[in-house]
Amino acid sequence: MAEGRTFLRLSAVALTCLALVSSPGVPESSRLHAQTQPSTERTFTTLGTVRRLLPDTRLVLVAHDEIAGLMEAMDSMAFSVDEYPVLRDVKPGDRVRFTLRQSGSTLTLLRIDLAR
Repeated sequence: MAEGRTFLRLSAVALTCLALVSSPGVPESSRLHAQTQPSTERTFTTLGTVRRLLPDTRLVLVAHDEIAGLMEAMDSMAFSVDEYPVLRDVKPGDRVRFTLRQSGSTLTLLRIDLAR
């Protein structure tokens, strides 16, 4: 039961962050580290530590460093994955480098590798 509440709390945090990210208040100079994609899609790469893998919901919880041009560092944030096998080589506690795609207000984890 506590696991469900934790998931709901993390989901609420993720949605709040997405709402903030989609606001037009991010200055253009902050976006220099993002790779511009067609339309409104952008990609971001940063470092973090895997906190938890949630295969049933296709989510991964990551404590991440600042994502330049997107958001400050966070102790734990849930990211969705399109294809769960992307996570096959990582486990909780691993330090990772990961790439996200922002499409509108949606963030999707595209790639995750062990940090060197």
